[in-house]
Amino acid sequence: TLPDNCFLDVNVGPSLLMSPHWHTALSGVNDLTRVVVEVTEDEAVRDFDEVRRRLRQIRDRGGSIAIDDAGAAYASLNQIIELRPDFVKLDRVFARNCGVDRAKAALIEMVGHFAGRLDAWLVVEGVETLADLEEVMRLGVPLAQGYFFGRPAAKMHDLSPHQTSRLAQAGEALARGEGLAAVLEQCTVCESSGAAERILDEGEHLIVAILDQWRRPVALLERAHPQGVRVLQDLTRVHPDSNPAEALARALTRGPQLRFDPLAVIDGAGRFLGVVRIDRLAAHRNRETSDPPSRAARELYAC
Repeated sequence: TLPDNCFLDVNVGPSLLMSPHWHTALSGVNDLTRVVVEVTEDEAVRDFDEVRRRLRQIRDRGGSIAIDDAGAAYASLNQIIELRPDFVKLDRVFARNCGVDRAKAALIEMVGHFAGRLDAWLVVEGVETLADLEEVMRLGVPLAQGYFFGRPAAKMHDLSPHQTSRLAQAGEALARGEGLAAVLEQCTVCESSGAAERILDEGEHLIVAILDQWRRPVALLERAHPQGVRVLQDLTRVHPDSNPAEALARALTRGPQLRFDPLAVIDGAGRFLGVVRIDRLAAHRNRETSDPPSRAARELYAC
């Protein structure tokens, strides 16, 4: 018996879905409530009409449909449009470091809007750290899975009290729009500029923070074109409970060469917590002060 508010996922490739074996397995089942059939990405769908007919048989029995690993292999946007799933599961590669990779965050947000227009739920796979989970929550993703919640096991286990507490804190902060929580981004930290440059050279990070022995920010290194790497040493430090409007005003009163540099967020002891990018802060303020947000703000936020 499944626990309340849970469902069972079954991975099915297009070939199996079209085979007599699947027809035989389905013929003896009348109730698929709380069962989600995930159409896997390991092969292309060659006959959408027939696949839709097979999926309709699942839905007629109360089951739901998911597209697995969207964005990888054959799981294209066209497949989502053709099959109209109930769940779109975004491939795990997009979750890793999404809090510090603007391109990944923008893609997650875009696919979320796309899924919503099709009346589907977005599920982000591969969430392994609290930082990545907080980012997908901030992006409005309703569902996530990954090693942060638990590894595969024979029995389903509840989240630990620590995980539950951190989730509740992050959710409450986002719901209240408390301070800079909605726009705070985690980033990789190190202790030297050489290490920071090596991390940026890997291509997965846009910003790396250099901290001193007390974990206070000394500089930010930002990947930039055409110069390659910008070293930001004249940091503007803000607290996480700062008013977003005041933080934005402080940023924009800096000199022309500095006003769009990220803000360094610190706690009461001066320890580094993360960064706030000015484009995201401006878009957040626009959404707070206008309903609905302007097209320009939406485009700025998606950058």
